[in-house]
Amino acid sequence: NRSWQSLTEELLSVRHATTALFESFSEEALNAGGISGNLPNTTLACGFIILGHCYHHKKVMEERYLTRLP
Repeated sequence: NRSWQSLTEELLSVRHATTALFESFSEEALNAGGISGNLPNTTLACGFIILGHCYHHKKVMEERYLTRLP
């Protein structure tokens, strides 16, 4: 029951915060490895996963809300 504007503002806020976070990482931090979902991963790889997830939600918003606009 949220407005398109509210959803868009939240999505953009989260996207800007995530961008700021990743811009604050050093090259060493971006290349740091760890385990995610029982698989080896890096901070940079997580950034790409987050970006893909963002595009997924953008598509969901477009499909669910833009199709209903007059």
